Amino acid sequence: MKPTDASAECATSAGARAVSTGANTVSCVAPAELAQTMPGDSSPVAPASPADGARFTIEGEIGRGGMGVVKAVRDNVLRRLVAMKVLEQDDETPAALAPRFVEEAQITGQLDHPNIVPVHDFGVAADGLELHFTMKLVEGRTLSDLFSELHARPFDSDALEHALRIILKVCDAIAFAHSRGVIHRDIKPDNVMVGSHGQVYVMDWGIAHLVSGKRIAETEVVATDRGGRDLEGTIIGTPTHMAPEQARGDIAAIGPTTDVFGLGALLYDLLTGRGPHATETPHRTIEFARERTVPPPEEHGIWPSLPPELCRITSQALETDPGDRHPNPQALADDIEKFLKGGGWFSETRFLTGELIMREGDDGDCAYIIVKGRCEAFKMVDGERVLLREMGPGDVVGELAVLAKTPRSANVVAIDDVLVKVVTADSLERELTRNAWLHRFVKTLAERFLEADERLTGRRPR
Repeated sequence: MKPTDASAECATSAGARAVSTGANTVSCVAPAELAQTMPGDSSPVAPASPADGARFTIEGEIGRGGMGVVKAVRDNVLRRLVAMKVLEQDDETPAALAPRFVEEAQITGQLDHPNIVPVHDFGVAADGLELHFTMKLVEGRTLSDLFSELHARPFDSDALEHALRIILKVCDAIAFAHSRGVIHRDIKPDNVMVGSHGQVYVMDWGIAHLVSGKRIAETEVVATDRGGRDLEGTIIGTPTHMAPEQARGDIAAIGPTTDVFGLGALLYDLLTGRGPHATETPHRTIEFARERTVPPPEEHGIWPSLPPELCRITSQALETDPGDRHPNPQALADDIEKFLKGGGWFSETRFLTGELIMREGDDGDCAYIIVKGRCEAFKMVDGERVLLREMGPGDVVGELAVLAKTPRSANVVAIDDVLVKVVTADSLERELTRNAWLHRFVKTLAERFLEADERLTGRRPR
C-alpha cells in the first residue's frame, strides 16, 4: 500500500511488513493490573518482549503527515499487530498539536461504532516527548484504491452498488458521530478504509469539530481561543473535498450539513474520479471551494453515461448553500437507498399546468411515469376534444414508444404542475439488467407484443 498523509490511520499488515524496520521498540508503562495469562493457557506467561519494559515492537511505518506518524507495531502483551499513531515532539512542533492529538484519541475512542476504527490505548513515552495511541490495524485498502480499480474498468452496475453500500456505512458512522456532537470535517476517499472482509472504517478524526455544548472530552482542544474552538477565518480540511463554509473559514457555520457535503464529495469522486473542487493549483482549488457551484457530475463523468438520479442526489448534497443540501447524513442515505431499489436510470422532468406533454401524431421515443400531479389524455375528433382518461401518480404515459417508435396515439396535457420520470429504451434496458429474470420476462412480453402488433397492422416497428 502506498504511504499516505496523516489521514491514513491504518493499513494492511502486509504493507506494514514490507517496510519493516526490524527490532526497533517503543516503551510505555503497561497497566499494573494487566492479566498475565494468555487465553486457553492455564499457566502464567510473561509478555514476549524483545527488550525489558518494551510493550510494543515497531514493525514498520504506514504513513505520515501534519498530525504525526502512523506505524504498524506488535503489542507484546496481547500478542497482536496494531496501528499506532505517534506525535513526535521537538522544539519546532507547534504547541497546539499536542492538545489536538489528545483530543483526536479521546474523540475516536469514545465513538463506539462498527464503522469507526476502535482505539485501544493512549500512552506517553518515558521522556514525555512522544504521545501515541493504538488502534485496530485494518487489513484492507482505502476507498481511493477501490475507486481507482472501479474507474479502470467499464461501467459495472454491481460494482457501483457495492461502492454505494460502502458509502452508506460511512453515512451511518457520520450520523452516529453527529449524535455525539462531533463533525468530522475531512471526509474523503483516503479517510475511509475497507477491510479484507468487507469492514468499513471512517478514519482520521484529527480535525473533528465539537459542537458547542456537546463536548465529549474534557481536555481543551487545539484551537485558537480558550473555549477550545478554532477561530473564525481558520481554514481546515482538504481543499478538493471541503464544504464552502470550510473554505471561507466560517467556523460558526460548521455543522451536520458540512459533513453532508463531504459525503456528497465521496459520491462525486465515485462518479467522476476527482474531488468536487479539483483544479491545477491549490490556490485555485480554495477559490473554487469558496464560491463556485460544483459542476454536475455528468460534466466530468468517469463513464460515458451516469445514472441521472444518482447525479441528482450527488448535486443536492454538494449545494453551496447548506440549507439546500440534505439536512443530515441519514436523509442522504435514504436517497441512496431509494436509488438502489431501482429507477435511478430514469431522469426527471417537469411540465407546468396546461403544458402539452405529448402531441397526437408526433414520433415518440420515450414514456413517462407520473410522480406528482395530474394530466389528461384526449383526442381531437371532428374538431371536438374527446377526453380519454385522467392520470395521476404511478400511471404511465406513452409506453408504446419504448417498445416501438410509433406515432403518439393521443394528446396529453398537464392539469397541474407535473413531475415525471422519463423512460427511454436505453434507460429501461439499464434498469432491467440489474435483474436477469425480470429482464428476460419483460423482453419476452415486448417481443410478443410487437409480433401481435405487426400481425394486426401489417406494420413493422421501426
